Amino acid sequence: RRRVQGPRGRAAAPAPHHHPSPPLTAPLLPMMRALVYSRASAGGVAVSERARRPAAPREGHVLVDVVAAGLNPVDAKYLVGDKLPSWLDALVGRRSVEGLGAGFDFAGVVACAGAGAGAQLFAPDDRVFGTSPIGVASVADVVEVPAHQVAHMPRGASFARAAALPLVGLTALQALRHNGLACGKRLLLIGASGGVGHVALQVAKAMGAHVTAVAGTEVSGARCRRLGKGVGGSALLCALP
Repeated sequence: RRRVQGPRGRAAAPAPHHHPSPPLTAPLLPMMRALVYSRASAGGVAVSERARRPAAPREGHVLVDVVAAGLNPVDAKYLVGDKLPSWLDALVGRRSVEGLGAGFDFAGVVACAGAGAGAQLFAPDDRVFGTSPIGVASVADVVEVPAHQVAHMPRGASFARAAALPLVGLTALQALRHNGLACGKRLLLIGASGGVGHVALQVAKAMGAHVTAVAGTEVSGARCRRLGKGVGGSALLCALP
């Protein structure tokens, strides 16, 4: 490099070499809102904006813009920690879910699908519903979920109705299949007008079972008869206490 003569014959520092400015980085993605468990907040939950929207989902996952989310008794029970081992007291149990996302059920529109055979079953703008993993809030702007926990919404279903179905629907379906219910078999369904019960009633009838539905009131009994009418090939019996 050329050196210049400084005052009193001293050599001055080399002339600075100018490097081109580095390229501008990509703009930061927006923050996502999600409902999380918070002991310090009224009602035990709070809206958090602590994470940014993923640019793309992980392999085997689907990124969904949530339109509607469903809440179930299990979501409220996490507030008191009763889904944890009995040897944990309420305080310890409550602390273990602190900061985790609330809600499992959701319905929305696919934003992006990751790599992998399961995820490639979905495309942007597909209307889907499903359940999020434990601690990943379904009550959120966006949810990233494994592809095997997502399904295409039935035609004609609203987002609100689809978001109310996953947990109760899976509970009913798994219980009936696991216990070998089949066409022509008999089922005694207690609490047939409840959250899981009213779905189990329709699933059992669709499977061709003979269902005896137990309901607590005349109004609940009428609802059971309405839900079971014309769904399957067998008669529905409704027993009241």
